[in-house]
Amino acid sequence: MVRSPRALFEGFFYSLSLRGMKRILLLLLFCGQYSWAQIDSLAVIQLEEVELKSIQLTTPIEQFPAAIYKKEISALWQGSQSSLQEYIEDLPGLISFNRSNYAQDLRISIRGFGSRAAFGIRGIKLIVDGIPETTPDGQGQLDNLPLGILSSIEILRGPSAVRYGNAAGGVLAINTLEGVEEDFHQIGLRIGSYGAQQAQYTAGLKKDKTTAIFHLNHAKAKGYRDNSQFENNMFNAKVRHHFSPTLHAMLQFNATKSPYAQDAGGQTIEEFNNNRRSARDRNLQYKTGEKIAHYKSGATISYQKGKIEGALYGFIAKRNFEGKLPFANGGWVDLNRRNTGQGGSFSFSNKEQKLGFKTQLSYDIATQRDLRKRFVNSEGVKGELTLDQKESFNSFGVALIQHLTYGPMVFNGGLRWDANELKVDDYFLNDGNDTAARTLNAWSPQAGITYTFFPGLSGFGNLSKSYETPTLSELSANPNGNGGFNPLIDIQVAENLEWGVHFTAKKTKGSLVYFNINTTNDLVAYELADSPGRTFYQNAGSTKREGIELLLQHQFSQRLSANLTYNSASFTYKNFEQNGENYAGNRLPGIPKNFGVLRLTYQWKNGPLINYSKTYRSDLYADNNNATRVDSFYRDDINLSIPLNKINDKTAVFLGCNNLFNSLYSDNIRINAFGGRYYEAAPEREIYVNLQWQF
Repeated sequence: MVRSPRALFEGFFYSLSLRGMKRILLLLLFCGQYSWAQIDSLAVIQLEEVELKSIQLTTPIEQFPAAIYKKEISALWQGSQSSLQEYIEDLPGLISFNRSNYAQDLRISIRGFGSRAAFGIRGIKLIVDGIPETTPDGQGQLDNLPLGILSSIEILRGPSAVRYGNAAGGVLAINTLEGVEEDFHQIGLRIGSYGAQQAQYTAGLKKDKTTAIFHLNHAKAKGYRDNSQFENNMFNAKVRHHFSPTLHAMLQFNATKSPYAQDAGGQTIEEFNNNRRSARDRNLQYKTGEKIAHYKSGATISYQKGKIEGALYGFIAKRNFEGKLPFANGGWVDLNRRNTGQGGSFSFSNKEQKLGFKTQLSYDIATQRDLRKRFVNSEGVKGELTLDQKESFNSFGVALIQHLTYGPMVFNGGLRWDANELKVDDYFLNDGNDTAARTLNAWSPQAGITYTFFPGLSGFGNLSKSYETPTLSELSANPNGNGGFNPLIDIQVAENLEWGVHFTAKKTKGSLVYFNINTTNDLVAYELADSPGRTFYQNAGSTKREGIELLLQHQFSQRLSANLTYNSASFTYKNFEQNGENYAGNRLPGIPKNFGVLRLTYQWKNGPLINYSKTYRSDLYADNNNATRVDSFYRDDINLSIPLNKINDKTAVFLGCNNLFNSLYSDNIRINAFGGRYYEAAPEREIYVNLQWQF
């Protein structure tokens, strides 16, 4: 009996479950030995040193004792540039949701961290051009990210609090374009399904020792579902100056305005199946959505001479937010946020002796002030005041990190201490004075070791501990209906163990990583009947997260290559009781057990380039009691870039189609949503055309 290609593909993905990983590991070892045997015995595999900005170290990735990966972004990006998801969905250990709801923003999870976020990035540290994008309390957003000028993305999986402190369950370090060989101007135009339109302009200027990148972006769309329109306008500037070969500085500025981003809301399973494009009736009634204005400026200065390195950064960010939620009391939110930070690192290294080392001392200081007001949402009209308070988060952290090399062995470890002070000043005294303060301090140790068995094969292991405070938004969501902070939620702590192997052969390279994480006081999202659509939080007793992450890259020929990432994991509650129910042994909601991406790329000689990818997500649960299961799905995407070489080698037309075979799946899962409104239907087939012209 001949099996269909789809059945073969499903069977392959099924074999990559936790129970099947032993077979895969044996197969990899066999294939690896065979591949290595094909290499000339006199040939030596050269491991390329890579500048890893997320760990402030230049080293081969294969020799660093942690699960880290760096992805270079092509200047001629083939995707639609409509969401960060298309850049990161093939990174190992990472899964993302909510690509098409611009009011809630992209949700990202690394090993389960960030999965509970009601909106934006939570539990993961986001760094852009060396400056934190995540606020001190652990909340991040991506609506001000200049996708059109991304140059590389680094992912550091697993708790990394020793380097970044609070909410570092994983790290995404995003770097934008900075090298300018000669002056250039670039125009980008895109149109697509569901009213998508985008126009971009980028200029690169160079004079003597100074380079500058200026980027403008305008994007809007009608959206797939009713009440899902959005518009976003952005300006980004980045200026770098070299005072000398050893000293350089960088200035950056970002201004983002989104006059509207509507929220279609969650759907029941009946609405999801029968009327996918509809918005929730209450979301239409209360005219839900948001508008934001975001400004950020920052500077870094770096010095390197001989054995001594130093770097300093500083930034200030301001965000004005107005949001309308699908309920009356407190359903209109006005938030004025100011976030500042300053930090630095100093290191001394010696690579000349047999024992190489780098000793690094770093510190970070950050402040956050949220002026939060809530009003009655009278069906889209601002009503009377129901909450008025100032929330503050001040943090200070200091870390000592040691990097040692001795022959085939590398050690990297350190210790960090953080002091976090939280305070709320209640100005709405009609329901009493809820002014309060909290102090949440934490130690974060980490130690790892790598051993290179021979060129092309190395193994590593590490132990670490991280913590995560509730964000100010989570604390201010007080289920008792009053102001102040929710007194029932506390700091979350994670203990992490991971080990893995890196392998490199003539045409194949990859990694296989195992992780085991135990958390206590895990923060869990839920909704209440009185405020449907508003998210509250509580602490679960403990959770266990265990899994395997596979990355394989193979070059079949000069023209054809493949990239596979696959993740198989078990995320369960160890101890959690709520309202008389015991959820011990249940799977954490919102996270699939298995997910991955297979990407194939073919490049014609001096001609078009085609990318095909297949994304898989297994079933998951939408609630703590695992009563509602969300089905698995496959999604196929394809794009073609056609270079216009008669103009120049940096001008091209791009044609693409997302969800090629019209897979019907939920783009986002609203965890523990009231009334069974867990689903947000993903767009059906999307077609887009891009033009990128450089002169």
